[in-house]
Amino acid sequence: SILADTVRARVLAFVGGASRAMGLIALLLGGTLNATVGPRGAYVVAGVAGLVAVAVAAVRLRPHLRAGAPP
Repeated sequence: SILADTVRARVLAFVGGASRAMGLIALLLGGTLNATVGPRGAYVVAGVAGLVAVAVAAVRLRPHLRAGAPP
């Protein structure tokens, strides 16, 4: 494992809390977007944001994947 046993519980707690917080934020932003630009516009914005996130992750992970090092 890349995490020490003493740190693993804190990391998992943080990831769980962040996941719940992002769910609440997504509901608020999605509702606001839906009220502002309608359902179709909200889907377009969410889709574009997802594509941008994938592109950024691919660019940032490329050096690690080529070198064979763990991310």
